[in-house]
Order: sequence, then C-alpha cells, then structure tokens
Amino acid sequence: MNQKTVITGTKRNYAKLKPNDYSLKICFPEAVDLALKELAEYTGNTVADIIRSILFTYLYGQYDLFANHERDQTIKQNPKQSEFIHHIQLSSQTMTQNVNANLGKNMYCVKVLISEKMRDDLKELADQVNLTLSHFIREIFISRLFGHVYLPEREALMGFKVTLKQE
Repeated sequence: MNQKTVITGTKRNYAKLKPNDYSLKICFPEAVDLALKELAEYTGNTVADIIRSILFTYLYGQYDLFANHERDQTIKQNPKQSEFIHHIQLSSQTMTQNVNANLGKNMYCVKVLISEKMRDDLKELADQVNLTLSHFIREIFISRLFGHVYLPEREALMGFKVTLKQE
C-alpha cells in the first residue's frame, strides 16, 4: 500500500513568520560555513533556506516544520530575496567571540532575511541564558550541525536543576 502520511503538526499559527523582513547577520567558524554550504547543495536549497529551517526547528520543532512544508507554508524566501545572501570573510581585527576554539574563529558571515517574530523569539531565549543574540545563534548551529559535544558548558546551565517527584 502506498498511502501518503499526512503530518498534521501542532496547528500553531505561523502567519507572523511569513514576511522575511529582518536582516540577520551572523558570523560562523569555517566548519559551520562549509557544513551549511554542503547541506544547501545536497538538499538543493539555498544556505538561507537551511539557516531558516534550522532556526525554525530550534524554536518551533521539526514536527511543525514538516507540517508547514507539507501544506506548502514553508519559510523559504522568494528567489529575488535569496540574492541578498552573501558570505564575507572578515579581517582578524573584527572577529567576534569564539564559541569553541576547536572550530576556529568566526570569520565567515552570512546575511539572511528572517521574520521579525523569529528574531524576537530568538532574542528572548538568548536573554534567558544571558548570551548575545549572535553567540546564542552560533550555539544553535554548532549543536544542530555537529552535536552538543562541541559546545562549552555555560555557567547558566550548570546552575539549572530539575527535580522529579516519584509517586
């Protein structure tokens, strides 16, 4: 039987994510830059599409990402907007803070359009762990592309405790 599975999703409303009206600039180490380019080529998407998909999944979940794709309510840009994406290699005087020295300096910058709502949600989460938005986004990409073992422990997470009650 070739029955198509329908992904229903959580039914959350993502209408505010439609306009990609916020310009996000983020600098990555070379390993992240290379991984994003390879994933884009492998999947036939743009680097911007890969970035938006990773951010969407981090914020709202893989389940809703698939549901939105199925309904053709994707978070992709139109072709004219994708010309806005570019990579810039920065001089060593303008390096941003390293997340992990093993991955190198954050020399490769990407400028991509995302929705203001997505930016606000990312900023709120970054503020909760006392990180800058750019540092927080780098951590998202490093963990999603290479796993959590590449991230240094943060003091904010070390103080977080969960207690489970047994009944």
